[in-house]
Amino acid sequence: QRPSKMQPLVYLGARVALAYLQILERSSRAFVCSVPTVLAAGAAHCWAVVYALIVAVLMQMIRLTGGRGDYADLLPAWVVFTEQCSSVMMLVWCLAGTAICYIRVVQVDEHAQGLPVDRR
Repeated sequence: QRPSKMQPLVYLGARVALAYLQILERSSRAFVCSVPTVLAAGAAHCWAVVYALIVAVLMQMIRLTGGRGDYADLLPAWVVFTEQCSSVMMLVWCLAGTAICYIRVVQVDEHAQGLPVDRR
């Protein structure tokens, strides 16, 4: 069985095509575009890319070892460090987002701008 090879040129071509389409459609956006939204989406995208690369490295290691034995000992230290760092950063990002949401809910309630619960 011949192992499959990555096709970086196909990926790069698809990314270029999508970027070009985004440039063409920049005047009529499909989603709300604000600074917090872009920052949140950017952070989530970065985490997803890093974690996908880590999963790809782990799957390649499992393929090379045949799924037998402890492949974690064969991984370079930087892979383990990157995985742990990515997980911690995602946790921090989620906790910060939750804290910001809570702070905004409390601020809205302080200004009596909450939902009208006694009206029908």
